[in-house]
Amino acid sequence: QCVDDAHVFMSGFSMGGYFSNETGCQNSRIRAVGPHSGGSHDLAACPNMKMPVIVFHGDADALIAPMCGSEARDRWAARNGCMPASTGVDTRMVQGGHCDYSKGCPDGAQVALCTFAGMGHGWAGGTVGTSPGSNYAFPNYENASELGWAFFKEFAW
Repeated sequence: QCVDDAHVFMSGFSMGGYFSNETGCQNSRIRAVGPHSGGSHDLAACPNMKMPVIVFHGDADALIAPMCGSEARDRWAARNGCMPASTGVDTRMVQGGHCDYSKGCPDGAQVALCTFAGMGHGWAGGTVGTSPGSNYAFPNYENASELGWAFFKEFAW
């Protein structure tokens, strides 16, 4: 396949969110990740590389606790050399929540966490339908697919 190696991005939902964090950590061909409703492990064993990361999570997720999303953000921010969230973040309001951008990140290493108020385990902005898995869609929130793509274009292009 004809693939632009400079623009390989990955996202995933739930365990796919964990998987996108792990793949971004281990595979130097991935240029940015956008996990949704997942978490991460300790990133210390990852090859020494930094990448832009945007994490999405609902604050009412009863399956994968919201702290897993903030923990993933904190791990990537530390790995990328950003300031800790406790020192302050730049907040952008989105439909149904907000995205907190870490301060002091080096070029090509921005980290953000988008939190959706009252949203459970599902994809922000997804379309509810009759197909399997559509019950994990939350259409009344900002579309995570569009937020992720805008983030990748701004910070990983």
